[in-house]
Amino acid sequence: MNHIKNKVVISIIGSGLMGHGIALDFALSGFKVYLNDVSKEKIDLGIIQISETIDYLSRSRNLDKKNILRKILPKENLQLALHDSNIVIEAVYEDLDLKKDIFKYVEKNVSSDCILLSNTSTFMPSEITENFLHPERFAISHYYNPPYLLPGIEIVSGEKTSKSIIDFLIKFYKSINKKPSLVKKEIKGFVGNRLQAALLRESLKLVEEGYVSHQDLDQIVKGSFGRRLSAAGPFELREIIGLDLGLSITKEIIPTLGNSQEISKLISSKILDGDLGVKSGKGFYEWNDKNKRNWKKHMLDWLILLEQEDKNSQ
Repeated sequence: MNHIKNKVVISIIGSGLMGHGIALDFALSGFKVYLNDVSKEKIDLGIIQISETIDYLSRSRNLDKKNILRKILPKENLQLALHDSNIVIEAVYEDLDLKKDIFKYVEKNVSSDCILLSNTSTFMPSEITENFLHPERFAISHYYNPPYLLPGIEIVSGEKTSKSIIDFLIKFYKSINKKPSLVKKEIKGFVGNRLQAALLRESLKLVEEGYVSHQDLDQIVKGSFGRRLSAAGPFELREIIGLDLGLSITKEIIPTLGNSQEISKLISSKILDGDLGVKSGKGFYEWNDKNKRNWKKHMLDWLILLEQEDKNSQ
């Protein structure tokens, strides 16, 4: 493991929600990480969030905060952030033209064997690499938030991605205790986001049509099958109850499921009213500083508990 740490240098472009979390994840594994953004202020904010997260994680882990922070090197100058990198991960917001512009610059300022990755949640490899000089060294590494507590990563291969790059990424991520899964063909939203979108579409249908309140729907998910999904996937769960029994249940339900291709009117009306959720203080729920802190604490504590259970079961 140490020989990998000494050889691999990571550059993260974008220090926001996902970028700073990915940087922390690599630093926790002992890697040197460059953290880049368009301004010193944005990078400083990312470092502050990293520092606060280390403090919180230290409640359950024995962490050397100073050493971890030393691993993360803030670089406002993108060229300096790239100069000795082996892996570059783009983690800016979802703007395809912006991502293309970034990679156009990156390709010209990294070594020929540098691996280029995007943490995009939406765009497919073929869209991002449309003007690439070397699309064979590009893949998508789709993390989930928060990256330092959720081990799953979707590795999405493009049509021109080299098999050796994919093989390396799977092996590399496994070596740092991540759980990479290969998405063999590109598709909008990959796998995880498509599954989440399907659940959300049906949730909105049930609330819009008056079958259940949003509060009770959330409670049903959290108190029942949602808990099971952290221990077993859909195929595993079907096999436990039996494929025949599962079929007899779902064949009655599937014809009644929502299949609308339209944007939910319930969501659209909230957005038009400026009720965006946590960022505006109101969405389906009311948010203030206290319940925001409590929700974040509850989520982090729950994920830390799952992480510990995961380690104990290995």
